Amino acid sequence: MEIGDAIPCRCPKCRSTDLTLFEQFTVCDVIAVKGGKMADRHAGEFPELTGRVWGECANPACRHRWQFRRSPVMAAFRAGT
Repeated sequence: MEIGDAIPCRCPKCRSTDLTLFEQFTVCDVIAVKGGKMADRHAGEFPELTGRVWGECANPACRHRWQFRRSPVMAAFRAGT
């Protein structure tokens, strides 16, 4: 997906197509322990998509927040392939 690609979603309350989408990932925190003490700490290299996507309406009169049943991001990605 690229900037300008269509994403099929709208606010269920006011029907606006101006939104902010929040896509949830799981990232591991990797901690190395040597001699019983933390020696190193960094974020894991392979974040996993959870499939959970939330939306927030950008209409100032609405500002509705909700969780999508199906990811509109994945739907747009599949439509582009």
